[in-house]
Amino acid sequence: MKITLKNVVNRMVVMTMLFMGTAVMFSCSKKDDQPIVPNETAVMKVSVAGIFGDDILVNQSEGIKIGSTKARSVNAVTKTTDAETVKLPAFDIVTSFTQDSYGDAPIAKSASIAKGTRANVPMGIGKKYRLLLYKDNGQFNKSVELTAGTLASIPVVAGAKYTWIAYSYNTDESLADVTNTSNPTIPTSVSKELLYATGQITISSVIGANDLLPITFKRKLGRVAVEIDAAGMFATDITQAKISFEENYFKEGTFNLKTGITSNFTAPVITTTLTGTAPAANVRTVYYYTADTATLIANLKVRLQSIKLKNDRAVETDYPVNAVFSYTNNNAGFTPAAGVSHKAVLDIVQGGVPMGSTIWATANLYYDATAPAGYRYKFRSEPSNIYNTTTNVAEMNKEYWQWMPDGLVPYSASYQPTNSGPHKDPCREVYPAGRWRMPTRQEFDNLVAVSSEVGGLNSAARNRYVTFTAAGKSVTFPSLGYRSHGNSSIIDWDLHSPYKAKGYYWSSTPETSNDAYYLQMEQHLSSASDINVQVTENIDVNHGVTVRCVRN
Repeated sequence: MKITLKNVVNRMVVMTMLFMGTAVMFSCSKKDDQPIVPNETAVMKVSVAGIFGDDILVNQSEGIKIGSTKARSVNAVTKTTDAETVKLPAFDIVTSFTQDSYGDAPIAKSASIAKGTRANVPMGIGKKYRLLLYKDNGQFNKSVELTAGTLASIPVVAGAKYTWIAYSYNTDESLADVTNTSNPTIPTSVSKELLYATGQITISSVIGANDLLPITFKRKLGRVAVEIDAAGMFATDITQAKISFEENYFKEGTFNLKTGITSNFTAPVITTTLTGTAPAANVRTVYYYTADTATLIANLKVRLQSIKLKNDRAVETDYPVNAVFSYTNNNAGFTPAAGVSHKAVLDIVQGGVPMGSTIWATANLYYDATAPAGYRYKFRSEPSNIYNTTTNVAEMNKEYWQWMPDGLVPYSASYQPTNSGPHKDPCREVYPAGRWRMPTRQEFDNLVAVSSEVGGLNSAARNRYVTFTAAGKSVTFPSLGYRSHGNSSIIDWDLHSPYKAKGYYWSSTPETSNDAYYLQMEQHLSSASDINVQVTENIDVNHGVTVRCVRN
């Protein structure tokens, strides 16, 4: 075969083209899995990782248990302060001031958490937040309202770098958009907290990559809670309360979303009226927020103007309090700090009636097994007792007690006390614990000595009662007899018993190992004014007797 130079050249050209084509084919096939197109539209996935909490996580890999350390404000409150009892005509109020947490449990963390990293707490599902995006050159890109608990897909440019800003008032309400995107600002509020986060993200040039933006918010305002607790009044609900402040402590301002700085402070006048059903039944908590985290509050003065309570019989009573309560943090004051919560507590408790040197509870002790632990020992809302010992047996069973029962529960027919004790005082369990106790024999003697007695009749409930009066103060004891050990029958209460209706009240003073001193009231059925009152002994500790507490 004759081969010319021309043919050789032609064949070489063809082979070269085939080789290049093959190389191109292999090259394209390699890139099919991850095609690089720098300017093609991509998607950024946005979610809320949580809120920067006030609990500290330590590294579990170092064998140290996760602990809880409160974030400190200036003049930090490290324990409850300002514990003071203020006596009012209808009740007492015990005030206290403390630094508390926001109450959210931290999101579970892995063992790889660095020591000292604060735990994130969850943001409530459904809470609204807004996300602003700016291009790398500072040009505004977009503003989007998003919802916590929902993974959002935001269109972005592949390979682009963004500065992002997120903010929320931590409510379900829709957020208004900013009006000036080049210098975006939002107002702060004394009634809403402000959550804020900012950062930068570079979108992957690889289409379909997982570009995730998990947002962890920080709290930018200081918080002060005012808590009204009526558990000590044995209320089932706080149906209304009105509070205000003696000075304008809490400030609003203009928050700059780019700089994170608040300016233009104003201090509104605040009066809050709470109505409806309390979320926690007998506890109401109101939160106030302040953008001023530099000014010392030397004395926080809270005015409780009025409060309406519903008792255990669903009867509402409106109390016009109009009293001011001061919180000074042991005269050190406190300075609000971003992300730090303080709490001023108004604990409403039974005040009692002073008779001589002893303060007596206004009604008998009873046990409510359906109440939460710590709140089961209560006083009746009716001093003369509205319950009938025949038709309301289940209710009356809550009111008779064996003497200082070991198990701290009301009368039981099968109860067998241990003579050696420990004898326990059920009055000490009344909320707040330790405020009350059973009276001594001497205190009953003093009550009889300093007061005059008048008998009365509650015909609807078929029981009599005695009212003791001294120095213009009165306290009433119903005559409910006692429950006989063994057969549980109620003795000496009925208006139709042959001669008398009697009342029995335990003292804390034992007479022997089997008997204790008690107050006994005898009322002749023929005349309510015919009364015999004495402090005596020789009633068996196994019997069920009523109890009237005194202030400890």
